[in-house]
Amino acid sequence: MFACIAGPSVAAISSFFEHADDDEMLHECIGGLISVARVAQYDLEDILDELLASFSKFTTLLNPYASAEETLFAFSNDLKPRMATLAVFTIANNFGYSIRGGWRNVVDCLLKLKRLKLLPQSVIEFDETSTSSDGLRHKRNESGISPSYDPKFGCRRSSGMVSRFSHFLTLESMEDSISLGMSEFEQNLKIIKQCRIGSIFNNSCNLPDDAMLNLGRSLIFAAGGKGQKFSTPIEEEETVGFCWDLIVAISFVNINRLHNLWPSFHENLLGVAQLPLFSPIPFAEKAIVGLFKICVRLLSSPRAERLPEESIFKSINLMWKLDKEILDTCCEFIIKSVSKILTEYPANLQTILGWKSSLHLLSVTGRHPETYELGVNTFITLMSDATYVSRINYAYCVDCAFGFVALKNSPLEKNLKILDILSDSVNLLTQWCKDYSDSGSNFSIASSTSNSSMDDSSKGFTTPNFAMNLFIKLGEAFRKTSLARREEIRNHTILSLQKSFSLAEELDFSPLNCINCFNLVIFAMVDDLHEKMVEYSRRDNAEKEMRSMEGTLKLAMELLTSVYLQFLKPITMSPGFRTFWLGVLRRMDTCMKADLGDYGETKLQEVVPDLLRKIITKMKEEEILVPKEDDDLWDITYIQIQWIAPSLKEELFPDLEI
Repeated sequence: MFACIAGPSVAAISSFFEHADDDEMLHECIGGLISVARVAQYDLEDILDELLASFSKFTTLLNPYASAEETLFAFSNDLKPRMATLAVFTIANNFGYSIRGGWRNVVDCLLKLKRLKLLPQSVIEFDETSTSSDGLRHKRNESGISPSYDPKFGCRRSSGMVSRFSHFLTLESMEDSISLGMSEFEQNLKIIKQCRIGSIFNNSCNLPDDAMLNLGRSLIFAAGGKGQKFSTPIEEEETVGFCWDLIVAISFVNINRLHNLWPSFHENLLGVAQLPLFSPIPFAEKAIVGLFKICVRLLSSPRAERLPEESIFKSINLMWKLDKEILDTCCEFIIKSVSKILTEYPANLQTILGWKSSLHLLSVTGRHPETYELGVNTFITLMSDATYVSRINYAYCVDCAFGFVALKNSPLEKNLKILDILSDSVNLLTQWCKDYSDSGSNFSIASSTSNSSMDDSSKGFTTPNFAMNLFIKLGEAFRKTSLARREEIRNHTILSLQKSFSLAEELDFSPLNCINCFNLVIFAMVDDLHEKMVEYSRRDNAEKEMRSMEGTLKLAMELLTSVYLQFLKPITMSPGFRTFWLGVLRRMDTCMKADLGDYGETKLQEVVPDLLRKIITKMKEEEILVPKEDDDLWDITYIQIQWIAPSLKEELFPDLEI
């Protein structure tokens, strides 16, 4: 029955309130509308939203045609806007659990008060360092008003709400205020304190999910500029920052149910990014700061749900992709946050997206001189301990490592340290491979580290070949680094790669895997280095660089020989061994006959014959390279040796007759 008369009742009382001049009549109208709100809280959300829209209109705060000065004058000198403002926030405080779309009006009024500088900072201050799981701890304001809460009924007591408006009746005019020694600012401040704005966010943990989702949506879209008009860029930046402060505040309070909230909040962020007049500046910058605050708080304690972590990192990635410049402008804040996550809370980082995003941002934001030291030390600490390096994040650790090594002016000792750590990390691959072999197909990804969790994107880590794939990933990263400008890094990279192969003997080096590893890593590295050496030989005054690259190529050829002999047996078992062997000989020939132009002959001519001698001697000892009637490998090798190093013909093939 009440639902039928509630709408007309609100319209009628609002009309009386709009045209009333008598204070008693205003008081009666407020009392009537609050009484409607008391009943409307029970499943009549539309009525509450309508009530808030009506009160918001009377505040004059949302009048798009009034200047800031006119709005401020009306608020300070007219009783009606002040009573309406108090009513808006009183309803939000007492019946927030039943508000849906009306949160937009509450947020719009709040932001206008902020822009008019009528909102003391103490109203919304919160402790970001608090780790209490109960939520936010707001500072008490001077009024000493604390939110009333009825534990019996689980809702705020509505008694005394109307009496809160009675103090206005003692201040009928500005003259009365002055006679009491109260300035205009003090009068406004007293009104705002009566609104108890901070408690709306401080106690948002009592709101149901629907109300919270609407409150969060209103704040996010307001931060994106929807329904907002800014007179200056500074005003826009302050408003957007204020919105994100409030989003952080309600997220802290509701951190234990963020899995119910943030997926929808992320959808709202996607919606904001698609607004017709949306500008990523300053939205993305303020957003990524707020998102990392939430992320650090979320990961500061273990949680069973992985959804909020994944949703938060999706939002973080969305923000920096909207405006990639924030990776530079906010680099110090981002790297401090990521470093804290990776050093203090790595055990609570559960998702692939979380690890991927954290390590990527560590590498990207650590490229600046002022952030490099923190970034690289964080990475070295993570890898040296290795407790939280797992199969789900190993590939991202490799990418992060070589992101640091690739920096042009990074300290040499740090780069060499990273290369050593990566070569030692092959021991992890070996251990994971053993664990898989011991447990068979029942091996769980979580067995490699306590903080790993299985999801769709990690299914590839339960295949027998997973460790080999990760090893090839590492090898390809070494291959790319072998082209670094600094000779010390190039040479150390090849030595680290050789060490990696030595430690990897227990991996699944099947014939096919051996061939793939050579093609993707060693052959590709030799070809790249040879091409670079020849390129330098074509430049003027580049002999030093050319000889330096030649020295690195020499190490690469020695690596090729060493690894070939190490895995000689599985390689020869491959059906494609004949083609593979010709590939080895072709690269020997290419290095032997490298044309260096005016810089003379290559010094590799002194090295290649020794390498060939070592390889062929070993193959003959293992009876891999022997004359056979149905196999022309012996004859083909003899012909190739005549082209590559004729001086070896008599030594290696003394009795051959063709």
